[in-house]
Formats: sequence, structure tokens, C-alpha cells
Amino acid sequence: MTKSSLPQGWSLVKFGDLAESITERVDDPKAAGVEIYVGLEHLDSDTTKISRFGTPDDVEASKLRFYPGDVIYARRRAYQRKLGVAEVEGICSAHALVLRARPDVCVPEFLPYFLQSDQFHERALSISVGSLSPTINWKTLVAQQFVLPPVAVQRSIAKAMSTLECTRDLYFEIETATLRTAIVLAAGPSNLILKERVDSLCENVRSSSLGRELDSAQHVVGLEHMTSGEVFQKQFGDNTSVSGVVTKFARGDVLYGKLRPNLRKVSIATFDGYCTTEILALRPRKICSSEVLHAILSSKFVLNEVLKFSKGTKMPRVNPGDLMSIEVPRLNDEQLRSASVQLRALNSMEEKRVASYQRSSELIRAARESLLNGQSGK
Repeated sequence: MTKSSLPQGWSLVKFGDLAESITERVDDPKAAGVEIYVGLEHLDSDTTKISRFGTPDDVEASKLRFYPGDVIYARRRAYQRKLGVAEVEGICSAHALVLRARPDVCVPEFLPYFLQSDQFHERALSISVGSLSPTINWKTLVAQQFVLPPVAVQRSIAKAMSTLECTRDLYFEIETATLRTAIVLAAGPSNLILKERVDSLCENVRSSSLGRELDSAQHVVGLEHMTSGEVFQKQFGDNTSVSGVVTKFARGDVLYGKLRPNLRKVSIATFDGYCTTEILALRPRKICSSEVLHAILSSKFVLNEVLKFSKGTKMPRVNPGDLMSIEVPRLNDEQLRSASVQLRALNSMEEKRVASYQRSSELIRAARESLLNGQSGK
């Protein structure tokens, strides 16, 4: 696009004039005074949110510090279009760029959507160097020119994209989470009065080992492998990044992320393995199926109760004892069987739900490109 063909008010801007690279280094991650670490493996494409992360204890060597509002962009293998907007302070891989918008030229909320655009993506690929792990050099990127809309249009685009993204994500969560809760609550009229504690439905597995002592073939699940809203736990790592205590779990156990419980990282294990200390392994008792236990623990009711007990402001945690003491609707054997059958049928729809999410992401990408090509800014 030449200057003469630009929509009115749009301009060609060097990247260094619209954003800066934050290069505050942290040589000792464990002494950084923060609670989360974001590696490239924690970033996702087609979203601006960071839903997975590790801890500084997981890593060594120099890292970069980021602050709320900064954009963490994976400059290695840029073809994956992976980035995330930080909600809290933390540290990240040095293979990422920590970018901060220059607000007089680029609206901060607009920056992540611009970085996801075809315009930026194609240029990022063209300037990446290396064959096995092509990487963007900041000194090269800073001089690149891009077409940028005026600030008022940037605000409108950022607002529209945020609305689309939130609608997609909320629908993705509500579509099945609400149904799961409804199935449990509708199992019988008695459950509106009779209650039982969570620990009557499951036990907190306490079989532990040291990560460094595990066989390299063992599956290890950390918070970075859990995704908000996903029912079945399919992602895992190995013991190479975990040296501390891990808990052994079995297929069918329910894994519960106790750090930042508002993210609702609750999943049913599809394999035997080990989980890190920020995850509880809860084993259903004979009276309760994995599906029912998962539906209860991922319900908004339990979340609201958990948030009352959570300790900490930036990175709230739930104490296992508090979670196990929460009272939930009591179901008799017949109601449990009925709820289990319905939930199994609902869970079998999971792949279709993921496909629906992917189609929504494609529509959002198309809308983003339309907006960034000036079709709404003329």
C-alpha cells in the first residue's frame, strides 16, 4: 500500500515509532520476586490471552521482566503467531519480545491485534533469520515500516476485536460449562436442600515423588499444560523442567489448578502421570464418577465458594482443605448414574466444540484483516 492509496488519516510508521522493546533482564529467575514465568510454550495463536504459565522455579538462565499491559511476542518461530497480553508482573523467555506501545502513536489495546495481522506476520517472516528456529532481530524489526490507522480508528478496532474475542471465549466456556452444572442441579429436587462436602466425593491424592527422579518417559502435567474450559487433559511434558515434588495421578482422576482458580483449570486425566505442586489430583470415590466430579468442581457455584477462601491478590491460591470442605448438592445413587450418563454424552461432543471455536477464530481473523485494511476507517 503506497502513501497515495492509504485511507484518509492512515500513515506509514516505523515499528520503533509505534512500540518499544522492554529489555529489563532478570539473571536469577528464582530471585525475581514474581510468581509466574511465561515461556514460548505457554503462548497460543489466535488469542491475546495467556491461559498457561509456569513458575520461576521451573527455569534457569537470564529472562525478561514484563509488566501488566505488556505484549509478550514469540520472536522465535514467528510463523506460529504466538503472543499474549500480560495481566500481572512476571518474567518470560528471552526468545520473546516484551513490547510496549508508544501511546501517542499506537493505542496499547490495539498493539496485540496489529501484531496478529497479516501485514505484520508476513513482514515478520521475511525478516526472520535462521533455518531450524527462525528468529526476528529487534534491530531489523525496529526499522520496518507499516500502515497504521489514526488513534481514533485504532481504539475502535481494538474495542471491536476485544468484543469478538470475549464473545467467542465466553460462548466456548458457557456452551458446555452451563450444561454440566444444569445436569447436576437437575438430577433431583432433593439436591436443593441436602448437601455434602467435596471430600465425601473424592480424595486428595498424596502419593509424591521428586521430578528429577522420574523416568524420562513419564508424563508430567504442569499448569502450563492445562487450558481453561477443556474437559480432558491431553497435554503433558516430561521431567526435564521439573526437579521438585510431583504427585502421582491415574487416568480418570480430576486435576484441579489451585493457583488462580478463576481460570477454571479443571480436567479429567486421560493417562497416568504426575502433576506439579500447583495442581491437586482428586480421585473420585466409588459413589461418584469422574464426569460428575469434574462438573461439580468446574461449576460457577464451586468457583464462587473457592474465591471466598483464596489467599493472595495478584496470584490467589486455594488451600486444599478449604476446597474439600465446600458443600455441594447431594445426589443419590440413581441421580449420580443419570448425571454420569448425560455428562458422558456431553463430553463426547468436546471435539465438535473445539471445532466450533476454531471456526469462530477464523471469522475473527477475517474481521481483523478487514478492519486493518482500512475498510472501516475510510
